[in-house]
Amino acid sequence: MADAPTTAGAPRPSRAPGHRLGRWGAAGLVALVLAPVLVVLATRTGRPYTPVQDIAVIDLRVRDVWSLDTPLTGAYSRLGWSHPGPLLYQLLAPLSLLSGGAAWATLVGAAALQGGALAWIAAIAWRRGRLPLMALWLAVAALACAATGPYLLLEAWNPHVALPAFVLVLLQAWSVATGDDARLPGFVFAGSFVVQAHIGYLPLVAAIAAWALLRRRGAVHRSGLRLRDVAPWPAAAAVAAVVWAAPIIENVVHPPGNGYEVARAFLVGGGQGEPAGPVQGSGLMGAMFRVVPPWAGGVDLVEPLEQVADAASPAWLIIPLVLAAVAARVTRRDPLGEDRMLVELAVLVLVVGTVALMRVTGSATPYLFYWRVAIGPFCILAPLWVVARSWRPQPTGGAPAVVTAVLVVATIVPSLSLAADVADHPDDVMAFESVTVELLDQVEDPTGRVLLRVAGTPLGGVHGGVLDELDRRGVDVRVDARRPYQFGYDRLGSSATVDEVWYVIEEGRYLSLLSQLPEASIVAQTAPLDPDAEAELVELQRSITDDLLRLDEDHLVAQLDSPLVAFALADLPGLSVEDADRLAQLNAEVGERSRCRCAIVAFPAEVAPCKRAVRRNLPEDQIEAACRGQA
Repeated sequence: MADAPTTAGAPRPSRAPGHRLGRWGAAGLVALVLAPVLVVLATRTGRPYTPVQDIAVIDLRVRDVWSLDTPLTGAYSRLGWSHPGPLLYQLLAPLSLLSGGAAWATLVGAAALQGGALAWIAAIAWRRGRLPLMALWLAVAALACAATGPYLLLEAWNPHVALPAFVLVLLQAWSVATGDDARLPGFVFAGSFVVQAHIGYLPLVAAIAAWALLRRRGAVHRSGLRLRDVAPWPAAAAVAAVVWAAPIIENVVHPPGNGYEVARAFLVGGGQGEPAGPVQGSGLMGAMFRVVPPWAGGVDLVEPLEQVADAASPAWLIIPLVLAAVAARVTRRDPLGEDRMLVELAVLVLVVGTVALMRVTGSATPYLFYWRVAIGPFCILAPLWVVARSWRPQPTGGAPAVVTAVLVVATIVPSLSLAADVADHPDDVMAFESVTVELLDQVEDPTGRVLLRVAGTPLGGVHGGVLDELDRRGVDVRVDARRPYQFGYDRLGSSATVDEVWYVIEEGRYLSLLSQLPEASIVAQTAPLDPDAEAELVELQRSITDDLLRLDEDHLVAQLDSPLVAFALADLPGLSVEDADRLAQLNAEVGERSRCRCAIVAFPAEVAPCKRAVRRNLPEDQIEAACRGQA
């Protein structure tokens, strides 16, 4: 049942027959796939929302699109550079502007972008192969999205927004390779979007693009034509020029540029440790093909303490490879047909993705390679679909109709499950949102310029949430000069250029220690304990810190917020066992009642302690010497 050769430059129509459900059935399937997105739009539009962590910074930079400091790069990376381009910000900016800069617009806009990718997938697949082909591609997308969970749609995070668009890239590449030249500009746009959103997609998109263009070039040349005669190169070039203009400008106006930093990190090394290697990398991909993988309702393999991806046996890769071999066998009579191209694409992304996983350095956190959950179902469903298409139709409908029905179910079930999870999710999307709101409700907006810093860990994202909301209120808020890639160049400052320095605190010991310094004032704080217990806790943390510094055990100060602090301080000479036990009891009460003793502590800029002094928990008499020459 191989495809007949087609004329170069003309799209290859699928030989899949129209399903009896026709357009109404296809429309219903699309509506069900979009159900999770529609739930987000219905439940989150116009509602109060205070993002934290990376989402707050993305919300901040989305508003910056309309400013003179418009973003020229993408979302920041924890490694000290930004993802390649600002296309995500630019696509979210119109709704943000229409909403008056409201945070909910960023959340809803990101979900709408994902819905747009799903609708685009459905439109292309319907044009190419009606319901059977549309069911295949929507099943891949639905299974991948459901595996990521409701946070995919509720967190406007660049790794999340890129995932459905990656499935769109796969479909467009296959379409270009099989002669649908009109898809080339869209492929350039979608491929650019996922790469600009997250650099982790670069090896996959680059390999896919090279494969699609080489395959199409070969087919055109065999027909006696040239590729530039049939493909819409001017439109594709115009799209590339528009979407990549900002990153190119950034490298010119801010040399050596973000592109240099990204290239140096990946080519020279980012100081994040040794690569995962062949066994670990193959096992990370193999986890997508074990019995009941994450995209089929199973649980992802994640190390519980460090929350890093765990590898399965590399032997699981045998499953997609065998399926691809069988599919290649049944398409051997037409090595240039669209079915063979689908098998080739599945093998390509499997191999390139596995090699990319072998090169992962540092902590293998799952968000670095969300694309695994799209490659998994694609490498299983695509070969099975090709094999089913090789069977002759039976009078009762036959295998192709059965397979289409199975794919429709595989699309509907995860979509409805994801929609239910989104609908049932609490109002707070992330853990520290309510804490951030509690702090912001106490803040009286300053009239002068404020430098916002973090004391201790920023992992809860309160600092980003406070900065985002203060900026939305019109406060002139600045950050330290080493963070332009994260917050923008117009927000850079130092203690010499502001009126006040505010420290945002998620670890309560910093509240105890900073609030005792001269001219410190508590702008806002959470109150998990009653006033007497809070005062007792503050005094215990201060006195024990003094003892630890005296004993040259300052590294143990970090334990003063732990309910296990008594064990950490056991056997230290001169420390009161009763004080350590009481501190542990109070810390346990804090943990039972709240996520943290969070706070904002302010200083006049001229007397504010530098970050070095804060980080080292230095007493008042050592701060001046430690901060000499520091901003």
